[in-house]
Amino acid sequence: MAIAATLSSKKAAYIKDRLKVLDRVTNESVQVLDVLGHTLYELTNITAPIRSRATALTAAQRNIAGTKAALDELLDHLNTGRRVQPMLEAGPGRDLHAFLDGLHELEQTTSYLQQHTSLTAVSQALQHSQALFNRALEQCDSDFRSSLTTGSRACATPAAWLRGKLDVKVTGERHVAPHR
Repeated sequence: MAIAATLSSKKAAYIKDRLKVLDRVTNESVQVLDVLGHTLYELTNITAPIRSRATALTAAQRNIAGTKAALDELLDHLNTGRRVQPMLEAGPGRDLHAFLDGLHELEQTTSYLQQHTSLTAVSQALQHSQALFNRALEQCDSDFRSSLTTGSRACATPAAWLRGKLDVKVTGERHVAPHR
């Protein structure tokens, strides 16, 4: 039994040594974690202004991108009159699809510009677009009237056809058609 007691005391001493080592490792780990926690806290405090500035810069960048997109759209609408003017001045007789596309673009631009009349540059472009649209409609009306006039011009019936149908001799004199 003495051997068993010696073995038990050796095991107890071994476990006691291991517990001391574990206690020392635990204490060192706690100290390391405390240092890391304090360092993380300092890092958070140091980077707070950077995060704040980055958030502000991100918002500014989104505002700039939105403003640029709005300006690009406005500039495109301000330029529509100049871009479609040649198609509209050519009239519907030259290229009907291009003429109608130009009118459609001009209608959309006029609608857009009417919604943005508070902008200084818009009033002149709006007047130009409306005048161009009205001129295009007048030209369309004129072309239509011209086409109707050309297409409905009365033509003289050939004398040979009349003779065959009326069975009358056609001359410069006035004749009465025979009774049948």
